Amino acid sequence: ACNKDDRCFIGTNRSSTFKLSQGPHGPMPMYLSFGSGSIAGVQAEDIVQVGQMKQYMQKGLMLMTNHALTFKSAFEGILGLGIPIAKVTPPANTDQRKKATAGVSSERIQEIIKKILGGGIKGVSGAGHLSNGNDAWPQAVARMLPNSPPGFLEQAGVDRFSMCFNDGSNGVLRLGSPRLKHSHASVGTQHWGLGMSGISIGTSTVPLQICTASSMRKDQMTACGAIPDSGTTMITGPRAQLSVLFEAICDSWPRCKQNHTALMKAAEAAETAAKDAYGMASLQTKPTALMKAAEAAETAAKDAYGGVDPFGIKVGNSSKEIVLKLVLSDCTQWLSDGNGLGELPDLHFHITGASGTAQKLSLSAASYILETHRQQGPNGSSDKPSIQRVQATSINKMCMPAFQEMEYNTVMNGPVWILGTPFFYDYQVGYDMGTTPASVSFASVAESPCGSCNKKAGLVTSDVSTGAAATSQRVRWPRWLPGAPRDPRIDVSQPL
Repeated sequence: ACNKDDRCFIGTNRSSTFKLSQGPHGPMPMYLSFGSGSIAGVQAEDIVQVGQMKQYMQKGLMLMTNHALTFKSAFEGILGLGIPIAKVTPPANTDQRKKATAGVSSERIQEIIKKILGGGIKGVSGAGHLSNGNDAWPQAVARMLPNSPPGFLEQAGVDRFSMCFNDGSNGVLRLGSPRLKHSHASVGTQHWGLGMSGISIGTSTVPLQICTASSMRKDQMTACGAIPDSGTTMITGPRAQLSVLFEAICDSWPRCKQNHTALMKAAEAAETAAKDAYGMASLQTKPTALMKAAEAAETAAKDAYGGVDPFGIKVGNSSKEIVLKLVLSDCTQWLSDGNGLGELPDLHFHITGASGTAQKLSLSAASYILETHRQQGPNGSSDKPSIQRVQATSINKMCMPAFQEMEYNTVMNGPVWILGTPFFYDYQVGYDMGTTPASVSFASVAESPCGSCNKKAGLVTSDVSTGAAATSQRVRWPRWLPGAPRDPRIDVSQPL
């Protein structure tokens, strides 16, 4: 079915260039699986236009007949931008296949194809290969996937593209970008993946105890992996490493460090008072007092916000991490004072390529701290309503680190971090499919502004100019998160 919010192709009477590809058994079925779900379709030919670029897809394109995608927003198609993969293996996940084809009988496929063609079609019985779970489906998948049509970029002869975001306006996807400078060969085989050799803070040249060479196992290629992903709102990393990072941020931020010192003194005072009152050698140790304080903070947060803790306070977290999140949650009280976010240290992510290249990617607090509202949805923060900054009162606003827990451990590349949208606001991220292996680059928007597309085109392929775009990147105010962050859609059971 075609949702009312989607724009759907409804027949050849609307396109003189359309052609449905025919195989020995009729229309040629296809099945693809993404992190957001699965889609089923048939192979066709037609002109595809992306921005200013047109290409007749003579080698085929996928005309979607059904999907089991989990996101709700409308879309007109999928433009594949993934890393080139030499061999595509037919999906083994039967449940995903059934979801994509659920309720789609061979008769339903015939109806769809007849509607597309505006009438009857010879050999349409072959469309039964897309039926929901019959024995012919795996055979059709096995027959089609090894020879699935090349994507738009490949058929258009485009090897390189880049992507960046603008705060408060549309981002830019450039096709046919100039050859990348200071590029890094991908270490990933399933994703645009790089190595990560550590994170340093502020002016310190010594990386934290995160992604160190000493943590690597024998035959491991990188201490950690890193995937630049424009579809993930946050920066994700493993729980233990995020705790180390949060502690270091608190230590390097005077406001947080002072509040933590006050908390420690309060815990000591409580313990001393207990000893004096009850004559006990040690009623409780300071760590126990801090854990009780954490429990009280978590309970208070849940009581205030409908059973959900919006600050991520959990018993067992480091006391400095707790203080960091609490001070940030109260940002409306201090953000306009003094240096505001300038009080916090810069973060430096040390990434590496397969050929030994290295680069330091720096983020200021204006990039790794987000401002949002406290209102929760029926299921808590996972479906909180979307509210713009001007609609939120100062009482309803709070700040939070742009980080999220995600355990993605690989044999060859160690724990994998997702470099989400903060990096795409601060860097033009370039991708080159023409190198072996494929490569990735990062150009700071301070030197190469993201720019904008002209009104006629959805994309640009030329160089950008400085001006308003560059100025907007220098605003020292936290970026606004109107609703729930978009989670990564990555299969963590797969290698990098």
